Amino acid sequence: APSNYAIEWQLAKAYAQANRSKDAEIAYRTTIQLKPDFIPAYTSLADLYESQKDLNKAIAVYGLAANYTQKNAEALFRLGRLFFNRSGPGDFARAESVWQQAVSIQPNFSNAYYSLGLLYEKQGNRAAALEQYRKVLALNPDNKDIKLKIKLLGGGQS
Repeated sequence: APSNYAIEWQLAKAYAQANRSKDAEIAYRTTIQLKPDFIPAYTSLADLYESQKDLNKAIAVYGLAANYTQKNAEALFRLGRLFFNRSGPGDFARAESVWQQAVSIQPNFSNAYYSLGLLYEKQGNRAAALEQYRKVLALNPDNKDIKLKIKLLGGGQS
């Protein structure tokens, strides 16, 4: 079924799992051509590029998908993570922006709050980091790791 995007996407994932990166890339791109609003194809292609340590290509994939990902919290979170990891000029501001978009779409998205906390902590803004980590704790009250992180930043939790 050469025009079935779902089958093409499954084929691409099989290629990726078999370490046939070039074939996977072609199949992901074919999936996108067949169904341009199918976000998992974009995220999978970006993941493939990230696994190859090509963050620029991974980020560019989200640029192609911008019309479809603006309302997708998970895609925005992943894009923010790529910006954060690339750490180029302006990338932290971009990461912050897309993570804030993600939590505005999905207010209980603890991974985005945690990532914002990491960003602020890296920038030396302990108060802002603590604020984000407390949001994570409110969503995950039994998370011992976040309680420790808050305590280590002087936030008083144990």
